[in-house]
Amino acid sequence: ECYFFRAFIYFDMEKFWGSVPYVDKALTIEDETYLPRTKRETIFDNILDDLQKSVDYFKAYGGTHTLGMVNEDVANAYISRVALYAANAADASAKGLYSDDAEGLFKFEKNANHYYELAYNAAKGLIGKYSLEPNYEDLFTKTESHTSVESIWPVMFKENQRSGFNPTAKNGPDGNYYGATEDATYSYGRRSGLFPTQDLVDCYLQKDDADGKWKNWWETSQAKAMGIHRNAEGELEGESANYRDMFKNRDSRFYSTVTYDGAYMGPEEERYIIQTWIDNTTLDEKTLKYSALHSGYRVMENLNSAPINRASAQTITGYYSRKYSQFNKINTDGTLDFDTQRQTCYFNVRYAEVLLNCAEASIKLGKTDAAGYINEIRNRAGLPNYDGNDLWNEMKLQRRLEFAFECPGFRYFDLLRWGEAEGKTTIEELNTPSRGLWIFRKGMESEKAGENGYPVEPGGEGYFTPKFQTFEMPYSYYERKFDDARYYFVPFSQSMLRDYTQLQQNPGWKNFNYNN
Repeated sequence: ECYFFRAFIYFDMEKFWGSVPYVDKALTIEDETYLPRTKRETIFDNILDDLQKSVDYFKAYGGTHTLGMVNEDVANAYISRVALYAANAADASAKGLYSDDAEGLFKFEKNANHYYELAYNAAKGLIGKYSLEPNYEDLFTKTESHTSVESIWPVMFKENQRSGFNPTAKNGPDGNYYGATEDATYSYGRRSGLFPTQDLVDCYLQKDDADGKWKNWWETSQAKAMGIHRNAEGELEGESANYRDMFKNRDSRFYSTVTYDGAYMGPEEERYIIQTWIDNTTLDEKTLKYSALHSGYRVMENLNSAPINRASAQTITGYYSRKYSQFNKINTDGTLDFDTQRQTCYFNVRYAEVLLNCAEASIKLGKTDAAGYINEIRNRAGLPNYDGNDLWNEMKLQRRLEFAFECPGFRYFDLLRWGEAEGKTTIEELNTPSRGLWIFRKGMESEKAGENGYPVEPGGEGYFTPKFQTFEMPYSYYERKFDDARYYFVPFSQSMLRDYTQLQQNPGWKNFNYNN
């Protein structure tokens, strides 16, 4: 365990700073403490050596597994993860990405394939020892999910004996929402702050009602029936009373990950329906403020500055996160219980990652088994086997969908390492505005004080056919920027550099003017 956790900690530091000073012994008062940074290649090699020692010690101990504790399989899974990062770093070195690395801290002697082989072999050794949980959502909502056939290293909790991880309270809508039945109109305020973007939602394929094929949702016969087309700005828009058809028959992971307009939250009888539409008859084009009475989708008043004294907010994209939330816990008055701490675990490692790690290394090494591992992931989501000719991008897509909003997160660091391996100084996904979805309907004010309104039914005063439109988020506070290689790593603080004279600044941050 000591070898494993030393590797674990140094890997975490490497992801943020790249090269760091490496200490492999207990320091005494006589030892030099202001150590220089260690070469990045050496950092990775030391991490992988520690993980392999951990594997060897666990084997010698007899391979006994205690649920929730690290073991031989956890260490091998981590080898497969770390080795992929090392391979990408070696590729970046070969492409000369960090041109101002005068000290050679980011240069590699070994080539990427050395590390891809390590990743492949470590993951391959775990193939077949575990399997995918048949129902994807059970991984994130069942109290006993830590015992899943997919679980390799779960982080478990005891109910009401912890703090800081209560996703049922943190995920989902913030505000008053209304039931699907007359006796279920209870306030359902959540402390949300995590909003899926339209870019993510677009990645979940939809089954075409006409030919049964899986397509982008805007290319299906359902989309054609809604009149979906590209406007002058390139955004998708349409008009239909059946606009919620765009959310039907999606990749099954969509329903476990995203809460959308028309989604139900609650126990099996579907008690609460979520509405994120806007009454745009009150739209103020200049300030982007909407009627709070007529909408379940309310934008913060000033999105060009940081939210102040708010741990939650109404969605700014038209969607809420759903993953990890348990919606079958009911209070005695019929409202949902989101204050009670949950025993729901999260996974530091689960089998789906092993499959995709093996697929990634396999593709890079020119092996032929990657499609099988990718198809296991697709099939669990209700999708057929992949029949395209771009396994690399399909693997990246499946990683994005499979691990969206999980703890720990993969997406950001996946984009960094893939961009680094390709020698990119600009990562497009991190350098373009996010997108959301507007749904416009005519609203009717509620007669109950403090409650949101309801949509006007056909034939009612002011009714118009619902309209919808994707949009590029215009809020400066949420802008993304990645147009220089320096953003691959965070800089060391100026005070640290001043006090720690042996520490060299990361590439691109030397003599950087922080006032620009």
